[in-house]
Amino acid sequence: MTDAWNQNAEQPPKRVSSRSLTGESHEFLTPRGLWLQQNSRIDMADGIALPSTIPGENFIPSDQPLLGRIDDQPLDPGTLQNLRPARRYPNSAKLRTGPLTPLFVAALADGPIWKTPQAWPAGYEPTQSERAIPADLASVAPAIGKLAIRLPGKQAGQTASGSAFITGPNTIMTCAHNLFDSNERQWSQGLEFHPGYDFYSPDQRPTCQIVSGMIPKAYLDNPLTNNDVAICRVDCNIGDIMGAELPIQEIDGVGFYDDRWVDILGYPAGSGFDFGKQLWRSRGRFLFGVSGGGEDDYSPVVATHFGGGASGCPWVYYDPDKKQHVAVGLTSGHARLRYNPSEPNLMTLSSSLWTSRTLERLNNESVEHRFV
Repeated sequence: MTDAWNQNAEQPPKRVSSRSLTGESHEFLTPRGLWLQQNSRIDMADGIALPSTIPGENFIPSDQPLLGRIDDQPLDPGTLQNLRPARRYPNSAKLRTGPLTPLFVAALADGPIWKTPQAWPAGYEPTQSERAIPADLASVAPAIGKLAIRLPGKQAGQTASGSAFITGPNTIMTCAHNLFDSNERQWSQGLEFHPGYDFYSPDQRPTCQIVSGMIPKAYLDNPLTNNDVAICRVDCNIGDIMGAELPIQEIDGVGFYDDRWVDILGYPAGSGFDFGKQLWRSRGRFLFGVSGGGEDDYSPVVATHFGGGASGCPWVYYDPDKKQHVAVGLTSGHARLRYNPSEPNLMTLSSSLWTSRTLERLNNESVEHRFV
């Protein structure tokens, strides 16, 4: 979910009509996105399409299975495959019948909203322990930064943006697809990390170059969500310089998200986020887990409208026992119940699931690449 980092995008964005083909306006979806939201084919036998099986715009539902789908058996109209429903939404198909907007809140990471009741999605009454979650992320925000990615292959010479976060004195974490383009089958030409990035701040911030990165071997063969994770070494002790790190915490399964909230912090690059010039924060409902099939773990899917540029940003959980914020996931990509290749406003994000198996792949079954 990297997004082209247009150097001319620092100019104020032009206002674009947000009315759909029905004339109704929407807070952030494009007219095409809202039209798709309102007119999706509920009976479309789509399941949760894998990247290699996503139907094109002219896709016509039929009784035949999608080529390459993990489950090769024909689908009944309207069914969803490879899902683990959230406890709150036992019938995931119902999520397709209305907008997901009420299920999340997003604002600037240091915005005043996070100190008010509006920090929780509309109608949600937080528990006493949830009310105790610190609103202030002063100890966390400096560990999160923006990635500038020099693209490979046919896009060589162009730059894209992503997100990452500091995990140690000279290590950062992001998603594998920021490092390796699985479509071009090539590594990025180079990456630069800007921790605590704030375009409007007069203060000079440190930057560093990614020297090398490790991704699971499995990602090279099959870039499923649970393989889309990377750990990188940088050319200085950036953790010491920023005085901030975000520890990684292993979880035991996707059920973790049934009972806990996470805050997603990163630099989404859409015009609604001022092209990712500052750190944004989103808190949303866990909707379902999605699996690539077989014995693959279910990856969590959370409601939010973060888009391109947020790839690699951490999913932050406040651990009441440790009394600190920890990273329990990172943004890999979108997973939703409707899909159109031309429409980036997807309203959900997925993360690799940080079980012992995922982290074992990264630690002991990985490929390392040097960038400089």
